[in-house]
Amino acid sequence: MIRLAHLALCLVQQLSSRRYCAKLLADLHARVWTELANAYRVADKLSAAEAALSQAAVWLSKGSGNVRLTARLADVAASFASDGRRFTDAIELVTLAIHCYHDLGEAHLMGRALIKKGIYAGYDDRPEEGIAWIIAGLKKIDASQSPALVLAAVHAVLWNLVEAGACREAGELLALARALYQRDGGFLNRLRLRWLKGRIALGLDELETAAEHLNAVRQGFRLADQSFDAALASLDLALVYARQGRPQEIIALAGEMIATFRALNIGREAIASLAVLSKACRQPAVTADRLAGHIHSCAALVADLQRGRRPSS
Repeated sequence: MIRLAHLALCLVQQLSSRRYCAKLLADLHARVWTELANAYRVADKLSAAEAALSQAAVWLSKGSGNVRLTARLADVAASFASDGRRFTDAIELVTLAIHCYHDLGEAHLMGRALIKKGIYAGYDDRPEEGIAWIIAGLKKIDASQSPALVLAAVHAVLWNLVEAGACREAGELLALARALYQRDGGFLNRLRLRWLKGRIALGLDELETAAEHLNAVRQGFRLADQSFDAALASLDLALVYARQGRPQEIIALAGEMIATFRALNIGREAIASLAVLSKACRQPAVTADRLAGHIHSCAALVADLQRGRRPSS
């Protein structure tokens, strides 16, 4: 992506200002800088992405006022803001993109942006609001054009329902949406489906079922070399073990997660929080509620890390 975007930039820079009007050249520069910024963002080269976004904004201001270009730049900038966990900025930027796509009559792109807005709201601990935006987006998109987007949106709705404590409703919707996951057939999506089942079972206090699902998910992500997602699933599993009174298993999970974060060279605060959790598990009179409180604190830190590592397209 980066090489192709650089090639496009080189080509645009060679265009003659005598042959092409200044506003057209400015629009072309804005377009290629926007795509270069997105390529850098996806590659986790965030400083370069920020610089490219600044260039794109400068060129856009010199251009023709093309609404489609404005929408695309706002869309990419929203994803960049979300990567930096600036969810208020991300929502504001993607809202601008939504208005632009509405003015262009681009229902599918508007729906896609609405789904992104809902996902950002969920990241910002506003799951009910997130669900509403995602459903609005699903009503706009062409499902046949982007089946993967439909699955991502439905998954986000289910995840936000669990986050909102509506686990029974999530379970009912999951039964209806199971075909979407089966149609995709991908190993990781099957793991995400089982992860949802485990979280729903945990919310319904079906602890044995939750433990079975979450342990399988944890091991599956480790086999797929998705160690970060394995750590997130391990925190859900730790909550199950806390309710079951199994502190030794929590200590083992904490040790695995600490090793993961050290190997990735990230998450000092999360590592410290996991160390506190492990220490609490060794106290003879520790209660399940106290352990759950420690685990929720760890989960908040790890989720914050995860949001910064998950660029959206």
